[in-house]
Amino acid sequence: MRRISPLILLFLCQYSHVFAYGVEGHRIVGKVADFRLKSAHAKENVRSLLLEVHAESLGDIANWADEVKYQRVPKPDDDSETIAFINEHPKADTGPWHYVDLPPGTKRYDPSTLPTFVRSNDIVHILQHCIYRLQGKTEPDFPISEVNALRMLVHLAGDIHQPFHVASGFIDESQRDPAMWIVTDPVRATKLHDDAGGNRLILPSKKNIHMVFDVDLVRSAVGKFTDRDTAIKLSKIRVKNTGHMLGEPETWPAQWAVDTLTEGRKVYKSIRITSKRSETERPSRWNIVELPTPEKFEQANIIMTSRQLAKAGARLAAVLDTIWPD
Repeated sequence: MRRISPLILLFLCQYSHVFAYGVEGHRIVGKVADFRLKSAHAKENVRSLLLEVHAESLGDIANWADEVKYQRVPKPDDDSETIAFINEHPKADTGPWHYVDLPPGTKRYDPSTLPTFVRSNDIVHILQHCIYRLQGKTEPDFPISEVNALRMLVHLAGDIHQPFHVASGFIDESQRDPAMWIVTDPVRATKLHDDAGGNRLILPSKKNIHMVFDVDLVRSAVGKFTDRDTAIKLSKIRVKNTGHMLGEPETWPAQWAVDTLTEGRKVYKSIRITSKRSETERPSRWNIVELPTPEKFEQANIIMTSRQLAKAGARLAAVLDTIWPD
């Protein structure tokens, strides 16, 4: 039986709906990284970059990537670096930068063998670009300043640890039994439409499962703690594969994606489609149920969500420590 950290159990006991993932979840990931940074050189460089945008912590800049996601024109209160980013990417829809839709049965993130699912502007590639920039490299096809690369990195390090920002089911309605409609095998999924990272899978609560993982489970995992107290507790949780990965840091995002896929695989095994919501609705959506029960489904995934937030912050700190070692 897998041992549950006492700190996670404390989260489960102190339960109330306080925080929304869009702001607090990402801020917590940034603050976990703040607490876990070890290299004095990394701390100095991070502090210097933060000063450029009048921020004090990684948590303070964790939501910038969402704020500029669909922004085409600078606002009066935008800082000079935000204006530069918008001018450098005037026609870019940066929404796709925040995810990749991989069949849960995928074993590796490999552009050469997964051309149907891997994009040059998916979350793994954008994280790689940000790491390159912080290493002092410049890429003509991806202009970005150091501070904007840091702001994007902090946010996407959180996104890539949310299972439905990486895993997506593919739907085969040719099967008679709706319980068999979700396809996780990448070979079978190649010619099928995906569920948009769970956004088109609707629970009995009428919420899509992606939103439940973005908002509800994070609120439950955080409970009544402040974001600072939450980050302190999560920064002390020891979980497998937290911290340094194999190889150079620009290869780590692909490894994070594969690790998150293991969590996505578990979630897809614990849900079943019961019916199509409408034959005329476009894009299609499908009704699902949680297995074995909604209560056990929620408890298991609150624990997983706490672990993923902890991993995201720890791995973000590890990247920065590696880019700027002592």
